[in-house]
Amino acid sequence: MRALGSQSNSLEIVKTDGSKPERIGNHTITGKLGVSPDGQWVLATVVGSSGRLMAVPVHGGGAAVPICADDCAAAWSTDGKSFRVRPGVHANDDATISTAPQVRTLLIPVPGGRGLPVLPASGIPSDPAWQGPPGTQLIDRNMLSALDARTYAFVRSDLQRNLFRIPIH
Repeated sequence: MRALGSQSNSLEIVKTDGSKPERIGNHTITGKLGVSPDGQWVLATVVGSSGRLMAVPVHGGGAAVPICADDCAAAWSTDGKSFRVRPGVHANDDATISTAPQVRTLLIPVPGGRGLPVLPASGIPSDPAWQGPPGTQLIDRNMLSALDARTYAFVRSDLQRNLFRIPIH
């Protein structure tokens, strides 16, 4: 969970036995955006990372792993076998419709037992030519959620506005 402190926010584990929550690492966050299906990673925007999306390990106190070199939105598939990344979409806007033109989605396989896909050390580059690790599928849609590359949800919308000229006397 995201714990709201008087000066900063942090990540905490809430125990089922009702005992005091435990802090996850020493990261100060601005938002918690998701938890891996295996419960080993939390997606959060970490203070000091220029607002970038990071994966924070739940156990062991390890370093946060950058997901993207710039803005992106990301989430795991429900079965945890793939990781959905939308470069160019701000992490906090993941649940909304992006206004960015030509939003693409990378569906990256997660190796068994890892929880996270294999990513570059500085995160996924914003370069549209980057194809991802072996097995990555590129989907030219603003994918909002996915079971796999064939079963996913996206939004298609049209907007029409009428402009009227109203004389003011």
